[in-house]
Amino acid sequence: MLFASTFLAARIARAECRLLIDGAAACERRRPGTGIFAKFLASGVASFTGPGSPLNKVAGLGFAGPLDEAELEAARRAGCDVAVVTTQPGSKSQENVQRQGFDLLYARAILVRTP
Repeated sequence: MLFASTFLAARIARAECRLLIDGAAACERRRPGTGIFAKFLASGVASFTGPGSPLNKVAGLGFAGPLDEAELEAARRAGCDVAVVTTQPGSKSQENVQRQGFDLLYARAILVRTP
C-alpha cells in the first residue's frame, strides 16, 4: 500500500489530468473534427476521444470542494464513461457523481499522516 500526503495525491491527480489532455490532443490531431475534447471540470478534467476509448473519463476531481452536479451531467452527456474522484468515501462529491449515473467500481484510499 502506498502512503501519500494530500500534496502527493493532488500531484498524482494533476498528472492523470495532463495525460488526458495530451491524449485527447493526440487523438484530435489524428481525427480532427470528430468531437474529441478535454475540458476542465471543477478541479479536474473531462475527456472524450471516441466510443469505447479508455480516455473517456473524468479525473482529478475532489480537491477543490464538492463537485457541481451540472458539470458532471454535462460530462456524462458528452460521453465520459468513468469518473475518477479523489475524495472521502460517502462524501458529497461521491454522492453527486453517483447521482449522475456513475457506478462506484472501486475506492482508492489515500491515507495521510500529519508529520
